[in-house]
Amino acid sequence: MTEALRWAPTAGVSRLELFVMATNPRAISFYERLGFKSEGLRRRAYIINGEPIDDHLMGYLFEA
Repeated sequence: MTEALRWAPTAGVSRLELFVMATNPRAISFYERLGFKSEGLRRRAYIINGEPIDDHLMGYLFEA
């Protein structure tokens, strides 16, 4: 992930985004430490073993 954050602005990318399951707080914390911000919630984005699971849209904006 750190390599993607280094490479992206050199390739003209202005933002990165990802989805992470709301049931995975360790991953959410990891992405927040890298500088990603929560931008939204997709309710019932997945059904796993019959259980609806939300996910978070997270984004990283590169400074212009």
